[in-house]
Amino acid sequence: IHEAIDLPAADSTTQTSDPFCMVRLNARQKVYKTRKLRLSLHPIWEESLDVMVSSKSATFFEFQVKDWNAVQADTILGTVNVSLADVLAESNVSRRWFDLTSSDASSVAGRLCLSLSLRPLNMAILRNVAFERTERKKSKSAVSGPRVHVSVGQVKDLTIDMMECKSCNIYD
Repeated sequence: IHEAIDLPAADSTTQTSDPFCMVRLNARQKVYKTRKLRLSLHPIWEESLDVMVSSKSATFFEFQVKDWNAVQADTILGTVNVSLADVLAESNVSRRWFDLTSSDASSVAGRLCLSLSLRPLNMAILRNVAFERTERKKSKSAVSGPRVHVSVGQVKDLTIDMMECKSCNIYD
């Protein structure tokens, strides 16, 4: 999520907004939220995320740019839906601008710049990590450190210990 331009001013006193971008998978599951940038109609986030999806054909991402409000509910500035099928059709989308649609769908409410790519999972690494986890349980060694929870296909409730797997890259 690179940036947005030409956002509407939601705050009448400052004629600006305090935008952030919410990302949802298939318009239901919240997967990411950028930081809010105060007093801006042209926020530059330069933030990235990785999301695992189970279906290439039935997946779309909803990018919703909102104005942060301290007291009342956040205001939707604009929304764009990007289907994974479209990303696959173009191989990888590198720095593409998408029109944001206003909440009443009557007009363009700014533009959002995104880079999208699909990277297949490397199942061999996931199998190795699962094997290492099983061996660690057998030896009853306690390891502390940050963990990442992964659930893919046949591999369920797999926890990757990032202290032992510093160079572990689950993507090809």
